[in-house]
Amino acid sequence: MEYRQAELRLEQLYTQIRMQVVNAKFALANDRASVLAAQAARDYNQQSLDAENKKLKLGASTTANVLLQQRNLATAEYNLITANGNYAKDRAGLYQTLSSTLQHYGINMEDAATGEVKAAPVVPGVQQAPAGNEPRCRRLGNSHPCKEAQKGPARLAGPFCLVRPAGRTHLEVKVLYTPGKGKC
Repeated sequence: MEYRQAELRLEQLYTQIRMQVVNAKFALANDRASVLAAQAARDYNQQSLDAENKKLKLGASTTANVLLQQRNLATAEYNLITANGNYAKDRAGLYQTLSSTLQHYGINMEDAATGEVKAAPVVPGVQQAPAGNEPRCRRLGNSHPCKEAQKGPARLAGPFCLVRPAGRTHLEVKVLYTPGKGKC
């Protein structure tokens, strides 16, 4: 009886995961369409602003109309940023549902475990620090956060440092990334 209940629960989980993937794919398609529509609206508002500026220079418009077009362009740009954010959030949700986030960004768990990064992860919007300009650990008082982390029961291996941001009560883990180095 318990075995049958466990089988039914497993089947329910499989069905639930399949539905989450289907819903995530639909949301991603809708968000992509929203991004395209927002880009078209932004382009239209940019062209309208350019036309209004030309009319103003020729004396056929007023500054109020130009300001109105600037406001419309700012609103369209805000909508584009929001649409891109929704798309990125739903894309990350799909990767999470599929358990493929690390593979998608090229993060190797063996490299992370050894602390030696052999290949740079591919994360959109993140660039590798130039040589000699690697990020430095911030210090908590006079002690080095990496050394303090080594003393306690939780040991950190690799390019990780515990950091307490000013005014916060929790610790963050900062990953200091330099390919092949892996040191703070």
